[in-house]
Amino acid sequence: MSEAQQSAARQGRQQIVEAALKRWDWEPSATTAYPLTPRSSRKLDADSSTSIMLKASAEPGWRLRDILLASRLLIERCDQPYSDEAETRRVFGLVYDVLRYKPILNRALDDVGFWLRHGELKERERVVWLLLYDMQGRKFAKPVGSAALALRNEALREAGLLEIEQALQDTKTRLAASLSRLRIGGSALNLDDLLPAHLRTAEGVTWGDEGAIASGWVNSSKLPTRYQFVEEMRKIGLSLSHNCSANSELHEYQYVFDPLCPKVVNLHEKAREKLAVSQLVTKHAFVFLDRSLCVGAAALTQAMRAGKLCGPVILTHCLAPRHVGYLAELLRDVEDAGRLLVFGLGEARDAQQEYLERALGLGPERCKLYAEGYAQAPTTPEMERATIVLAVPPCSYSGVRDVVDLAIARGGDLELLESLTNLEAESALQPQAHLAEQMATLRHALTRPNVQMLVYEAHTLLPSETTEMIEQAVEHANRLAKDKFLRERPLKKKSKLREHPTVKPKSAKRMSVMSIDNTSKSLDESAKSEDENTENSTSSTNATIPESDLFEMWPLSQLYEKDCSRLIDQGSFVLIVKRKEMMQFNSLFMIKVAEAKGVFGESSKQRQQPSPPPKTPDSQMANNAKHSRSKSSRKNKKLLKQQFERLTAPTHASIARLVSVAASCPRHQQHLEHEEQLLQEQVREARRHDARRWWSDLGHSWRFSDEYNFRALRTDPRTRKLLFPAHVTRLVYNDQDDHRIQQQRRRDDALYPTNDRFNADELRLTFP
Repeated sequence: MSEAQQSAARQGRQQIVEAALKRWDWEPSATTAYPLTPRSSRKLDADSSTSIMLKASAEPGWRLRDILLASRLLIERCDQPYSDEAETRRVFGLVYDVLRYKPILNRALDDVGFWLRHGELKERERVVWLLLYDMQGRKFAKPVGSAALALRNEALREAGLLEIEQALQDTKTRLAASLSRLRIGGSALNLDDLLPAHLRTAEGVTWGDEGAIASGWVNSSKLPTRYQFVEEMRKIGLSLSHNCSANSELHEYQYVFDPLCPKVVNLHEKAREKLAVSQLVTKHAFVFLDRSLCVGAAALTQAMRAGKLCGPVILTHCLAPRHVGYLAELLRDVEDAGRLLVFGLGEARDAQQEYLERALGLGPERCKLYAEGYAQAPTTPEMERATIVLAVPPCSYSGVRDVVDLAIARGGDLELLESLTNLEAESALQPQAHLAEQMATLRHALTRPNVQMLVYEAHTLLPSETTEMIEQAVEHANRLAKDKFLRERPLKKKSKLREHPTVKPKSAKRMSVMSIDNTSKSLDESAKSEDENTENSTSSTNATIPESDLFEMWPLSQLYEKDCSRLIDQGSFVLIVKRKEMMQFNSLFMIKVAEAKGVFGESSKQRQQPSPPPKTPDSQMANNAKHSRSKSSRKNKKLLKQQFERLTAPTHASIARLVSVAASCPRHQQHLEHEEQLLQEQVREARRHDARRWWSDLGHSWRFSDEYNFRALRTDPRTRKLLFPAHVTRLVYNDQDDHRIQQQRRRDDALYPTNDRFNADELRLTFP
């Protein structure tokens, strides 16, 4: 082999190695088709369809322990330990089905008069629905074998449910007939056809033989490479399918990597339980999460790579702790990605922080949780540096394919299952309670100055929460940006200069100083008229708003440069909103900003500026005109300032009014003193007169009656009008000194009419 061939071979091997290094290990598999078709274990053909449908299995997919745990969850509504992930899914799937079918089950119970005979069980109606749903799942047949029946009765007796079981067994024939009549009346092959449309689309656990697809994501902090994960899956009997086209089916023992979401694995529903009890799930190396909940996080990281964005990332709401962990794992592989900031956790902040640290290995250095909402949280420098936002506000969740998976991902959210199955409130059809939160979140995020891109994710079928919501938010943000630009833009004055005739080159040399003076005078007059007629705002039609202030919608097809319509599940809505001209706040951008501000001294552009051209008569005239115009403008501003200061300056009269003290008139002062003396004399005279009258009335009443009431009045000496009454209305005497008092009466009879004083020392007065 020649040297040229050897060098070519070395270059080829080097290119292969560089391509392998450039390729991300967790890159989504582009050869995988989506949606996947799971292989069903029950194949019906034309010959055996009737016989197989009649030979339906009488054993449901749940177990006796699942029924006991579900009854405790429905009654106590509290968290309880589960043995593994598979048991958790069976229990919550059973609870979700009971809440879904409760109108049908309750109607059957009313039809046979169950509540009339067993009214005491009305308080535990949820458990009645649960056991009735279990009976119809077993085709109203008893457990096979006497030992199984005895074990079931003993477990129900310990849980306090045997009474309900026996009451349902007594009326099971009529209950089965009632359910059959409901199916026939509704022309339904099964109970699912009797449910409302939004409850039929929101699936739960697949109990039968029908195939379904399960999904989850790989925790790369515990399994760093794809090869390690494939080896661990091979140990439990699951193999990677390398050829999964649109026409092929996914077998029960196979799995594939998702074509859109990195680190997401899709597998057959039958393999879920085998994987759920393995060490991959118990050690949190593999986390179950519905694939539709991962699309928004995958789109965010792809947009960061495409736009070369950096810095912290904001998650406005916590969709689920497992969703937060998946987003944090994706950001770990993005260059220059900052910390993930999660808002709106409330009281669950500490519990979710513990789960992220203990189970998923996400410490505070990678993910920070806030109890406050995104719009209510205090602003920090880290929040101001965030350039990309993933907005996942609460919605109706009417488009979630696997509701049970979402409830488990939230840590066992029973309220979510109840809200989605509440037909009276119609929470899935009337999401008005969420619209305000969605709009407030989008408006707050799009008005942040550093936010360059926003990813909006919603799981609903309603346009008011998807397309209409995001269009209104973008329109509002662009309108605010336009108004702010027009408000802060300097006013451009309209030129009203008169057009002067062009000067020929020959006459330019003979231009005199007089013509220049005339030109400057005309410019002064035009500047004055211009200042008087200046408009307050410029026309919006002529304004050119910078593209860095405006937002536009960016579908996923443009981001991935391929058709993504088949890669998005029905009911999932993901849309990117970005600025028309995005700014990258990296080191190069900061250096340019520093150079523009002159931090490093005179820039190279300023040093390389060419020297100005020599002045000509025309340029001299233009410069003089410009100078005279700016001079007149400064002169007008100075005159206005002087006039304002002159008008607001204090005068001698205003200063005299402030420092002067009003003096009183001497004649008026004498009148006041005279009137005050007269008033004091009148008061003294009134007091003497009142004292005489009081003692006169007292003596008269004392002489002529033993028990009497009197009124002590105080009147004006001139007008004789009553000033104010006294509160004393009765006098009570002490009878011990009665003899001495009678002697005093006889002694003073002759002197009493003219006596102005009365000896009151002999009296004892009591007041009520």
